[in-house]
Amino acid sequence: MPALPTIQPSFAAGELSPFLHGRVDLAKFHVGCRTLVNFFVHPHGGASNRPGTRFVGAVDDSTIRHRLIPFQFRTLPAGQSYALLFGNYTMQVVMNGGFVLDGTGTVYTVASPYAASDLPTLKFVQSADTMTLTHPNYPPQNLTRTGHANWTFTPLTFAPATAAPTGLSSNNPGTAVAYVVTAVNATSGEESLPSPYVGAANDSSTLGWVPVAVAGSYNVYKLRSGSYGFIGRSTSASFTDSGIVADISNTPPGQRNPFSGSGNYPACSTYYLQRQAFANTTSAPQTLWFSVVGAFNNMTVSTPTKDSDAITRALVSRQVDEIRHLVPLASLLIMTSGAEWRCWPGPSQSGLTPAQCMTLPQTAFGCSHVPPVVTDNSLLFVQEKGNRVQALRYDALQDVYTSQDMSVLASHLLYDTTAQYQIQEWAFAQEPFRIIWAVRSDGMLLGFTYMREHEVYAWHRHVTDGQVESVCAITESNGAGGTTDAVYLIVNRTIGGVTKRYVERMAERVFSTAADFWFVDCGLQYSGAPVTQVSGLGHLEGKAVAIVADGSVVPNQVVTSGAVTLDGAYSKVTVGLPYTAQLETLNLEPAGGGTLQGQMKKIAQVTVRVKDARGIQVGLKQGALAEVKQRSSEQLGTAMQPFTGDWQISIPSEWNREGRLFVQQGYPLPCTILDLISEVTVGD
Repeated sequence: MPALPTIQPSFAAGELSPFLHGRVDLAKFHVGCRTLVNFFVHPHGGASNRPGTRFVGAVDDSTIRHRLIPFQFRTLPAGQSYALLFGNYTMQVVMNGGFVLDGTGTVYTVASPYAASDLPTLKFVQSADTMTLTHPNYPPQNLTRTGHANWTFTPLTFAPATAAPTGLSSNNPGTAVAYVVTAVNATSGEESLPSPYVGAANDSSTLGWVPVAVAGSYNVYKLRSGSYGFIGRSTSASFTDSGIVADISNTPPGQRNPFSGSGNYPACSTYYLQRQAFANTTSAPQTLWFSVVGAFNNMTVSTPTKDSDAITRALVSRQVDEIRHLVPLASLLIMTSGAEWRCWPGPSQSGLTPAQCMTLPQTAFGCSHVPPVVTDNSLLFVQEKGNRVQALRYDALQDVYTSQDMSVLASHLLYDTTAQYQIQEWAFAQEPFRIIWAVRSDGMLLGFTYMREHEVYAWHRHVTDGQVESVCAITESNGAGGTTDAVYLIVNRTIGGVTKRYVERMAERVFSTAADFWFVDCGLQYSGAPVTQVSGLGHLEGKAVAIVADGSVVPNQVVTSGAVTLDGAYSKVTVGLPYTAQLETLNLEPAGGGTLQGQMKKIAQVTVRVKDARGIQVGLKQGALAEVKQRSSEQLGTAMQPFTGDWQISIPSEWNREGRLFVQQGYPLPCTILDLISEVTVGD
């Protein structure tokens, strides 16, 4: 029988669950893989071996688990994005691939209010150069940055920031009439609390007070029927009352702190429609509090209420589900432990007011403590038990948010017959590859390439010599005049029998020359005059390391006394922990009619279409791989350049019923697979 050419044109479905290995009727089957380890999927369908990681430094105390939190003020000028490293009552700052130092040249460290044991449930939201941190066991804090090595934690004060006027007096003192005055901030429009009252003999009186520096105007109120009502506004520090009737439908703000009392602290916060929202205290886990419009820590209310007043709303449901996250999209999405809710002004309103604040349940999955990811007008969240990922998206026709399970095709990565895992942290690196990097409970790093408009939902696994414990992504310069989403990791590694926790930054997957290849983990790079030894590797003492020197692979060495000896003199040397990238296809099945499942078949030749690849191995099983022998026109003694095009490979063949292909990159070299074309002979 003549050979039948078959093609796998894409890997856009990622690694598929074993439960789907027989689902040849699914379109995703024909663009899926059986194994994707240390390969990631591009949004356009190709698969590349992941870049390695660059060693940044050890945490301040390797005996305890730390957490990375992104802080992104702005990308220009460069150096305004940070990875904040929280430890046990400490915080350090990472920027542009290194720790921020203080004025003495040591790592800048600031005291933090938070114990390491509470870091997994610490929530954060940022506005400009201020981040609000919330946790049910701690008073809410503002973390403010005024310089690379100047950070301050400040407990929130729930009161107007604008000071009340002082020194209120009347030129007609007495007790028949009482007045109070408030200051209105000239910039924000925030109204202060009222001043202490002053009495007058009658309502023909001229009032005066000490000016407030930030005030643009003042509101004057007069006591009527037990309430202070508005009688006028002044742009100076005086006002004359000539018997004006007080409007008690317009009263001054009243002091209110809904979070007073020990342990009555909000668990999460966000910003929505010019208000700051807080939610979930121990005593009121289903309640939301919105600040005054434009005054984020101001919870004042008037009697009767004004449209700009603070708002309190409680979710009404059949069971008590604590609010875990608040996420602003077209509506404010309220993610609870048992359901997902929508909060918005209503179908005919544009502003959120005490009278126009609607809440409705949307779906009933429940959300874990992992902060949701917003992308493509969708919200991705980890379900309450930690082992499913849902996408929440607004359906305009039904006027409701609907969900889609994003992990069902690769459910084995989170739940199988041997173990149940949870996603503990994740971070979305939008550029350049649109990958969500997720920390699994056993320390494995998962990747999820997501581009909804092209139906790319691809999961992949990434392993290293250690366990990944934390991840964050921040925008940084890519060194070529542009920006990228830099991925930072905390990795638990065993060095010389001792636990070390290292901060590492995922390398850029760009290289102008072969000498720039970076496909080792926890690595460092030497660049300079030719050397035969590289030192400064004490963080990998006793480890066997992979080496790329001037673009060529040097035999692995063991780090001894913090150094490795090379087999020659080189100018640019990258040294780090080796890892292997593996891609295995599903059982061979043409996309057209009929089936080859269960039939004997033989593959003798494979065409591998690659981009920027060197040193790959291809075969029918891992133990019998054929290395691609690359022809090169480079001069002797110079590194071969990566190849782009088609490689035709004759592989050790045998008759079998699977017809799977196995591609491996075991060297610290680049590899991108675009498609696989097999020449298949089918038996009887």
